Amino acid sequence: MIQEVLKLDSGNKGAKSMILYGVHGNEISGISAVQKIIKNLKIQSGLVYFVMGNPRAVAQNVRFTEANLNRMFEDKNILIQKYSEKVLNTYEFQRAKFLKTLFKEVDILLDIHDSSITESQPFIICEKNGFEIAKYLPVNKIVSGFDSIEPGGTDYFMNKIGKTGICLECGYFGNPNSQKIAEQGILNFLQYRQHLNPNNLNQLTIQNTQKRYQLSLKYYTKTNNFKLIKSFKDFEKLKKNQLIGLDGKDQVMAPDDCFILFAHNRKQAGSEAFLLGKSE
Repeated sequence: MIQEVLKLDSGNKGAKSMILYGVHGNEISGISAVQKIIKNLKIQSGLVYFVMGNPRAVAQNVRFTEANLNRMFEDKNILIQKYSEKVLNTYEFQRAKFLKTLFKEVDILLDIHDSSITESQPFIICEKNGFEIAKYLPVNKIVSGFDSIEPGGTDYFMNKIGKTGICLECGYFGNPNSQKIAEQGILNFLQYRQHLNPNNLNQLTIQNTQKRYQLSLKYYTKTNNFKLIKSFKDFEKLKKNQLIGLDGKDQVMAPDDCFILFAHNRKQAGSEAFLLGKSE
């Protein structure tokens, strides 16, 4: 196991960047990619942090231990309103406080994730401030709007403090290609930031076929029994009034023509069940 916080300083002037992985402890693509890359990595300019987001969850191979770490980067009072004061006593809340101190030391964060949904597709989460660097990451979909629809993540915090946060979703964690995407994404990010070969972007390929999407709605369950009408693929297109699932006895339908993302059955009221959005 590599260090929870690894700081690689070239000793030369340059950018300050961070690779974050293991924010959700059972998302293994980023963990495996960093373990492979770090063995022979030579930073030639600036400094780079490699940080394990949630070491306790990684050790237990679970998404989180007490609270979703990737919702803990909102203001304390907002978190109390959402979850009650008990959230302040969780390991994940305390971990977020520590991570914030590291985030403030860098200019750009790349957070590596993957998914438990078998047919998940790779995509990038970023706002406009990340569009330029996103062109060099090895996926062809960019989703914006998480900062407003689903605040509290690592990228949300970076953007909030005037820096840049980017999340690379690598696909299904059981797919070997997901680790390859994580590896290439990390290396492209480091090259773009000129940590590996200063003043040379010619080695990178621009993704000219990237398509942009904008989130419009996040559905929270109203009962302890939300069940999807079927298994939805990420980015699957829905028609207006198409049935998505049953929340108790109530039908939940698509409000417009849209796409669906991160759709799950849920067993607790107030849970995040799915996201909806539209292509730009």
